[in-house]
Amino acid sequence: TTSAAPTAAPTAEPTAAPTASTVVVTSAVTFAALDLAAFEDDSFAAAFNATFKADLSAAAGVPPSSIAITGITEGSVEVAYSIGFGAASTAAAEAFSATLAASSATVFATSIDAYGSLAVSPAVVSTAAPTSAAPSDPPTASPTA
Repeated sequence: TTSAAPTAAPTAEPTAAPTASTVVVTSAVTFAALDLAAFEDDSFAAAFNATFKADLSAAAGVPPSSIAITGITEGSVEVAYSIGFGAASTAAAEAFSATLAASSATVFATSIDAYGSLAVSPAVVSTAAPTSAAPSDPPTASPTA
């Protein structure tokens, strides 16, 4: 049996375990009456992000931590986002996408009340491939040799 070469110092933690596939919904919402300059105010940006994520969270049935705002750009204000539905939630992701297409005004009711009318881009449901971790030796408590 061969072993790895001796180490001069303890080794770092081993690599992370592989992850399972993740179902993700991506889309964008354009708020016609919202000005991008409003996001220069940190308290406005924080309140907007919280309201936006709360609306999506309630409609998608996922925690706000599963929602990422991936971009806020001009064009009135366009907010791109992604929602992680976990490993085995294709049906939930597709159901949310259908709800978003059929009744975006209901999904974003709080946001509409606060920021005016909106337009929603079609949602895209995708599956992120699982990752694989490279094999690693377990960490050592002290130098070997």
